[in-house]
Amino acid sequence: MCVDDPDWRFTTNGGKDRKCDWIAQKPNKRCTKGGAQEACGCACDGIDEHRNRGLVSPTLSKSLYAKPSAVTNGIASIDASKCDESVVIGYEDFESGSHGSWNEGVISYEPALTKFLGRLNKETNHVDNTYFVSPSASSVTVEFIMYEIGRWDPDDTFTIAINSRRIDLGKFYEEDLTENMLNYESGNSDGISWQRYSVTPAMDVAYDSVHVDQAHKVELRISPSYYTAGRLDIELRVNMNKSINNESAGIDNFKVTAHGLCFKDNLSFPEGSAIPAKSGPNVLMNENGMPYDESEKKTGNEVETHYCSLKEFPCGDGQKVHICHYNPDLGYQTFCVSEDESDIVQFYANSYCGPCVGGFGVK
Repeated sequence: MCVDDPDWRFTTNGGKDRKCDWIAQKPNKRCTKGGAQEACGCACDGIDEHRNRGLVSPTLSKSLYAKPSAVTNGIASIDASKCDESVVIGYEDFESGSHGSWNEGVISYEPALTKFLGRLNKETNHVDNTYFVSPSASSVTVEFIMYEIGRWDPDDTFTIAINSRRIDLGKFYEEDLTENMLNYESGNSDGISWQRYSVTPAMDVAYDSVHVDQAHKVELRISPSYYTAGRLDIELRVNMNKSINNESAGIDNFKVTAHGLCFKDNLSFPEGSAIPAKSGPNVLMNENGMPYDESEKKTGNEVETHYCSLKEFPCGDGQKVHICHYNPDLGYQTFCVSEDESDIVQFYANSYCGPCVGGFGVK
């Protein structure tokens, strides 16, 4: 059982004392602060395991997220005083070769990606599925990997419809943008919060050697108003101008989780066998399941620290920081970037703060 130390305090740069409830708002970032890991057991439980497994991975393979090993049977005892169970109500990695209950679904195989749902393209442009959700759930999260295959045009789109509420995930680029290294986009509207970010660099891995491919993580948190009838209709759709030989999309490791339940039913997976509950939207969401606003990010004179510190890893006349970033094609490379850009390190399992060690070059 996790226990937080009520007497523990952390003093911010602005001189404010913070307790474990502050750590819990951003555990993936704040549990690294002095003594927090030991003092705030509830807030930081599982963070090391989560980081070791990697929030994201720089390889295009099933190691992006592990497949659940089995489905449990039976119903756990109900503790009505603590309704905080997260139940995985659907998980598909498509390795069986079946598209399951996805309407219009087809399965593709490519050695670098193995089996996945799709490819979605100009001719076959959508798939849809229905998941049954308890109306008592406090929220539902949807997570999956989207493969951007080939050269997408600037006006190509990938959209998600939740019970007819359509969400456009924004533009995708053939090359990573220097001003947005993770291709990060997010939004919040009508009870749905979402975000997407790249989990691999853009690189040539599938189908042809002319265009690069890239994997992105997509995450949504859905409010109860969408499943009052106990069902959630999900459609994935692309709008593309060229044929499948030029551009397409794939779907992999699709996971739907209901949160805030009082029990685990026979649809749940063994604890810890799927994606950890503290990954996904929780990383950038507050305790109410909504994105942090500016007032939550900074209070008074408090200064929010970045992942890599100027004091510890200075470069460029002390105005920037060194990071070591791993690319599957180029290996480890040292970069000198601004402090805010260093936040990318936390999203790549093999990257770290400071210059690369072992004789790797500086870029």
